[in-house]
Amino acid sequence: MINTLLVFKDEVFKKNTIEALKAFYLDQVKVITIPTLQEAIEHLEINKSGYDLIVFEQRSNSITLSKVLYSLGNGAKFISCDDVQSDTSILPEDYIIESIALLSIPVELPKIIKKFEALGYLVPITGIKDEYISVKPEIMVSYCPLNYNVFIKMGDGRFVRLFNKGDPIEKADFERYQKEKGIELFYFKKSEYQEVLEKTASKLERITNTVPLPEAVVIQEAIKSHAIVKDFIQQVGFTSEAQLLARSSVAMTAKLMGSHPKLSKILSDLKKKDGNYVSSHSISLGTLSCAIAHKLEWNSAATYFKLSLAAFIHDITLSDKLAKINHLSQANKEEFTSEEINKIKLHPIHGADYVRRMSAIPADVDQIVFQHHEQPDGSGFPRGLVGKFVSPLSSVFIIAHAIIEFMIKREGESIETFLKENEELYRHGNFRKIWLALKTDTK
Repeated sequence: MINTLLVFKDEVFKKNTIEALKAFYLDQVKVITIPTLQEAIEHLEINKSGYDLIVFEQRSNSITLSKVLYSLGNGAKFISCDDVQSDTSILPEDYIIESIALLSIPVELPKIIKKFEALGYLVPITGIKDEYISVKPEIMVSYCPLNYNVFIKMGDGRFVRLFNKGDPIEKADFERYQKEKGIELFYFKKSEYQEVLEKTASKLERITNTVPLPEAVVIQEAIKSHAIVKDFIQQVGFTSEAQLLARSSVAMTAKLMGSHPKLSKILSDLKKKDGNYVSSHSISLGTLSCAIAHKLEWNSAATYFKLSLAAFIHDITLSDKLAKINHLSQANKEEFTSEEINKIKLHPIHGADYVRRMSAIPADVDQIVFQHHEQPDGSGFPRGLVGKFVSPLSSVFIIAHAIIEFMIKREGESIETFLKENEELYRHGNFRKIWLALKTDTK
């Protein structure tokens, strides 16, 4: 669902815009209309859940208010429908804005939306009825015994109930249907699955309050909750239920890092992770980033939360295949389509957008996500920053990311080898301090 805010005082232009949006998206667009920029600003100050798209009427006397609107967009993409040239100089580089003439709305608005979709900025939900949510078998097994009805999708598009609420279903039952019947997806009713997310979040909160924290259980539940949130976002969006589960998972893992597990144990555990790559990688990256921060004596609960949340979100828009690409040079056109390469290039921007939509989140988490593929020598993306322009926590995150890649590709090699081979790369800015801290205590 594309959540859209329209800001139009002129009824004719408002009508033209609504008709153009609904003709393009049919039932996949939710439109909120507000008559003036001032009222829209007040609305966004109160309602921080975020929009995918903000389309507004801009007149020559409303440029100042437009600038305030941009600052409150919280990850939205803007389309100004105006009689003046839009001033975008106040926007950060990761903001996207397009301008069209008021009289050209019916023709030009669909073109811009198609452009946004091609770039991956807007992703409508297609191919599944709104009433149902698909769930992979490996996630389904965690819901036994069942508290909800489970459905399968037939070849003609009908949904048929497979298991009833309360049935004594076990992991083997789902595995049997997957193996013998070739069923790759099971389905919950959408209304019930939102409750599943809320109950899963409550479960994580109970684990968080356990003393002492069971480390193995924390990591297992964090990986599972990440997979749940990732699937849910792709089908429904980053709803309040998905955000609640993400926050609960991050709070649980951040508290675990507060007990300061040994860096050597975390590194050895990286080799044991299996299953969903994006989810296991994200949780590993969060724990390793926090361990490095502790070694730097940046060991506040707030720091652990920031790094854990950044890790949870950073690759959540990517498939396993695309998430394994850490440098654009790896994504040569022989193996990846131009669309896939574009998704890789843009995912730091999309991840930062998701962070901005969350309420009560530290301001610099989106920066960590936005910068997580930058490199100290300027060879990274999306902005090609050099070391001195990369924030301290982003630098920790980037080095942790590089260590994980090294451990996967160079199995059996030591961290001493990693540090020696990368001394030249990490000898500047905030990276140097991290490199030295690791080098002084590789045990």
